Amino acid sequence: MKALKVILLTSMVLVFAIVAGCGSVKEPKEAITSALVKSGDIKSSSFKGSFSFNDFDLPSAIGNDQNAQIAASVAELFKGASINYHGNTETDPMRSEVTVDIALNSQDMKFSLSFLIILSEDKMWIKIPQIPMFPLPETVVGKFIEIDMAKLMEEQGRSSNLLLDTASTQKLGQDLLNVVMKNMDEKTYFSQLEAKDVKDLPDGYKADQFVRFAITNDNFDAAVQTFVEKVLPQLIDVISKNESYMKSAGLTKEQLDEMKKELDSTKESETKEAIAEMRKTLKINEFSITGGIQNGFLDYQNFNFNVDITTDEEQMTLGMRLWMLLENINKDIKFEHELPTDAIPLDDLEQVMAGGM
Repeated sequence: MKALKVILLTSMVLVFAIVAGCGSVKEPKEAITSALVKSGDIKSSSFKGSFSFNDFDLPSAIGNDQNAQIAASVAELFKGASINYHGNTETDPMRSEVTVDIALNSQDMKFSLSFLIILSEDKMWIKIPQIPMFPLPETVVGKFIEIDMAKLMEEQGRSSNLLLDTASTQKLGQDLLNVVMKNMDEKTYFSQLEAKDVKDLPDGYKADQFVRFAITNDNFDAAVQTFVEKVLPQLIDVISKNESYMKSAGLTKEQLDEMKKELDSTKESETKEAIAEMRKTLKINEFSITGGIQNGFLDYQNFNFNVDITTDEEQMTLGMRLWMLLENINKDIKFEHELPTDAIPLDDLEQVMAGGM
């Protein structure tokens, strides 16, 4: 059962992210499917978005042990924190840049920092900012650190990477979507929205259609049952029958076969028992993914997550919100930053920092 829970939670997060990726107004499920298929043809775009913890409350009596105190400190640190980002991307040749602005606004700590990430087909560069309360040597601050992704994957025993293998990732996402669409009931999980009902809608953005996928307390049991009995086995079959998918996911045929065996041996009564156990500790206040469709493309995505978790009669609340908007789709993209030519290789970073101390 423990293995089942790990498979279930991991796969649900993956599939919900895929479902989020969603002229004439279509039925919600058809609209998402069509928009995702067309969005697979996006070769270039600009993007911007934001991520924030809008609710992060731990129990008042969390205990005095070290782990509890660390958890409380982390919760306080991220309460009210926000991450804003913007950038540009293209697929041929593969190149992306993203600027990330982080702001912490807790009672104990207030600061902000910004850093830049640039990606090519086989390398990643990260521009190191000066970090409050963690001073870095001048030899590092403002410099790019170069990471050889192909070498890194090789050292980890992997020949492929979801981050770099965009073509395989897009195809995998569409094949997994077909499994989800086939099994998730439209009337139960999908709905059409008006713009006024969408949170965090960027100023000036207008969509031809908004579609929402939502898990609620009312349909939670059915969603879990569907995933365990139908979606997960079919997802495993899709991945296990394609060598490139297995490489992209970092999974072997043996691992996938073991997952499938675990699922096949799970009785319906065991699944219901696991759901009942989850019900004792988990309350879903909101789990929704909203897609904005414009000119046939899914160019706006909004994810809202808020749950109460109760253990030993103590309750904690976790809430997060994320949105992203794509612009300039399939237009000529003017990148703000050139590919670095004087970066510090990751292997040399420790030596450079030691020399600057």
